[in-house]
Amino acid sequence: MCIFDPTENRYSICPNSRGLPSTLDLWSSPVSQYVIEKMAPVFVSDIKCEERFNFLRAKSYATGSFIVIPIIVQDEVLGLVNLTDKEGDGKLTDRDFELAQLLCSQLGIAIKNANLYKRGITDGMTRLYTNHYFKVRLSQEISRLRRVKSPLSIIMASVDGLDTLLSKHGATFKDAVLVKVGSAIKRVIRFNDLPCRYEGDKFAIILPDTANDGSHTAAGKIVETIRTLSVRHQDQEEKVTVTLAIVEFKVTMNIGQFIETAERLLATAQKQGGNRIVDESSVS
Repeated sequence: MCIFDPTENRYSICPNSRGLPSTLDLWSSPVSQYVIEKMAPVFVSDIKCEERFNFLRAKSYATGSFIVIPIIVQDEVLGLVNLTDKEGDGKLTDRDFELAQLLCSQLGIAIKNANLYKRGITDGMTRLYTNHYFKVRLSQEISRLRRVKSPLSIIMASVDGLDTLLSKHGATFKDAVLVKVGSAIKRVIRFNDLPCRYEGDKFAIILPDTANDGSHTAAGKIVETIRTLSVRHQDQEEKVTVTLAIVEFKVTMNIGQFIETAERLLATAQKQGGNRIVDESSVS
């Protein structure tokens, strides 16, 4: 099954037993392209007799039959389900096709409901989590930490010189910078880390089960990735840097003190020139 990821404009493949990559250019497949463009399912009972498509990997189908069905939500294809190689080496049947279409209609409803929930906790521009959700999840992680005695850190980040970029190029360019930086952060952190749009030009990342050393590793990856970025909008292009503040939670802290410490460290680092990573030991 493939699900569309709007932040990367590509389809991500769910875990599978066929050794397929994690992402796929579905436009390179004539069948997938047809299903997406027509918003219609395809059932091929015998690939040798199928004349609509040019199959480059026909021999990889053990039974010679397959089904591809779009998952459609509000006239948009959000994913595809591809069924091949039925267990027992039997060919897929019309009954299988009917059941698969029923399943995909239910999947569409589930995805729609999940998307409605996600829109409520996701920043519309950067597609990162909102400030409110950051605080909700941070509170939950602190409660979990007190139970299981595991470390917890946050990274607070700010784009350097964003006000200057705003004055120089305008609000649209500033927004493009925030989107690209947010995408870079999301791309390099771990699956269980939580990237958020904190406020204005600031981002915050929750790092569960992570002490100071691990946070520095994550921060280093973020800084190096963003240093390679060139943000271009129309005919305007700029290099971007960020400043990051790392704080590891202490049991004597409450959530307000945890966040305030990160904000204070970040503000101090920005006054020192930005483009750096700081923690409590490096800022007096």
